[in-house]
Amino acid sequence: MLKKLKHSIFLCCFVLIFFTNLLGQQYPISLTVSSVNGNARLDWNNGVPTTYEIYRGTRPDALSLVHTVTDYNGGLLFYIDQLHVCAQEFFYQIRGDHSGIITWSNLVGKEIVNTELPDEPVFDSVSIDPNTQNVLMGWQPSTSVDVLGYKIYRLQNNVAQAIDSIYGKDNTFYSYPSTDPTLIYQISSFDSCGNVSPFIQQRKPFKPIVSQKPCSDSIKITWSFNNVFPIADPLRFEVWTSVNSGNYSLVDTTVYFESTYYYYYKNAVADARYTFIIKVFNKNRTSSSTSYASDTLIANIAPVPDTSIIYKTTVLDPNTVELTIRPNFTKPFSELRVMFLDSANLWQNLMIIPYKNAQPEMKIFHNTRLTNKQSINYRVEALDTCYQKTTFSKTYQTLFIVIAEISETQFDIAWGGGNMFNSPVSGYLLYRITNIDTVAIPLSANSNSYSDILTNIDNITSLSYLLVSENAENAQSRSNIVTVFDETEIKISAPSAFAPQGKYPYFKPYFRVKAGDVYEFFIYDRWGNRMFYTTEINQAWNGMKDGDYVPFGNYVYIVRVIRNDVKTEKKGSVLVVY
Repeated sequence: MLKKLKHSIFLCCFVLIFFTNLLGQQYPISLTVSSVNGNARLDWNNGVPTTYEIYRGTRPDALSLVHTVTDYNGGLLFYIDQLHVCAQEFFYQIRGDHSGIITWSNLVGKEIVNTELPDEPVFDSVSIDPNTQNVLMGWQPSTSVDVLGYKIYRLQNNVAQAIDSIYGKDNTFYSYPSTDPTLIYQISSFDSCGNVSPFIQQRKPFKPIVSQKPCSDSIKITWSFNNVFPIADPLRFEVWTSVNSGNYSLVDTTVYFESTYYYYYKNAVADARYTFIIKVFNKNRTSSSTSYASDTLIANIAPVPDTSIIYKTTVLDPNTVELTIRPNFTKPFSELRVMFLDSANLWQNLMIIPYKNAQPEMKIFHNTRLTNKQSINYRVEALDTCYQKTTFSKTYQTLFIVIAEISETQFDIAWGGGNMFNSPVSGYLLYRITNIDTVAIPLSANSNSYSDILTNIDNITSLSYLLVSENAENAQSRSNIVTVFDETEIKISAPSAFAPQGKYPYFKPYFRVKAGDVYEFFIYDRWGNRMFYTTEINQAWNGMKDGDYVPFGNYVYIVRVIRNDVKTEKKGSVLVVY
């Protein structure tokens, strides 16, 4: 009995082993392993088992269970083993279980390698630090998980050169010390396996160009704008300037849509040093960039000339005025225009002096008949080298005196003309000039008139006055000379018209009479007929001939005076009106 039981058990075990082996041979598990970006992909064929156990190890004799797959849909089965390794060999085997029937796959060894490239970061902008001129680069973090940092490249002559590495996925800023505006920059990300992303995006900082036309106070700033933002059309620019190496200040904000941009900086100052930077913003002002500083431009503007001066005006003789001009050479000028105010109160050019002919001090002579009629005004106009801007000196005048005969012995002298010098008047000398002597009468600087009383008038045959002003530098300016009388010279004057039946019905010449004078006075009509004759100095013509008034018209007069055997004659015409 016991012998039959043992035989039955042995038979059952034999059948179980037989069918198990038969089932394992009928439904074998064929395993393949592939490397996918640092992870292992396991693929195997379908089989009877409904549960699959995945074993993994770094050695074929040391495998351990890592995962169980219970999903079975009748197709190929696969499993992704998330290893996240760079390069390492692993061994895999699958154990299948179908209602206690165990089947094993083949043992597979595979080197798992991570060759997946991380995503390229978005290169936001490239900018320039206005203070250090370093290149500032900014970008968005890479979207890849296993990113350790970023590589910075510069592209020169179409060759990319790595210049630095930045560690930290969220470290997205870099400053590079370079002032070469020809360089183009690129950025890539790298992961823990050393895989480097593509670096396709190129960013190049831009540098504005400054220029200026001769004789213009405007500076033109131009710049070409591309490869700065990852957008097609930046819209807003800010123009900043530094004057004479000072701090940058905002000049203007402008908007453009073209591909080449420009801006005119106006009212530049001559010889000032200008440097410009351009700041650019995208439409929403979420990105910005600052250009390189432009080359420094020294404003080549014709400066406004400094004011030249008329150091002194003086009357040399009745027809000549002398001006002493001292040009101001501090700033260049094209020419000086010495001007005078004519009798119609209009400024006229007396002389034009080109810059090359100008001297530190020059004497200018003005031939004019106005010295005995009025004080003459002068000024100097300096034109810049572009003939656009001018400066005027102060207005200077000649010293001018007038005489009023109060009596035979009293003469009042008054004068005007405030700026004879470029400095205040310190005093006056009034010269009384007679046939006997010349007397200098000192007068104060604030005086403008003087009453002169003569004591020996009977012995004086000629009387003139001259006024001389002085300044603190002992420079002198002479006035016109006024001759009150000169008995050695007979000055005859006569009206140009009279009305015989009017308020002043008589016509006679006037002169300063001296005892012993021989006098003749003639009137003729236009046909040469004598209308009147007298030798009496005080006798005048009443406009009549033979008791009747002469007709309306012009009549010729002749006056002869003989004094000390010297004859003086004056001829002229008088208009008789009714």
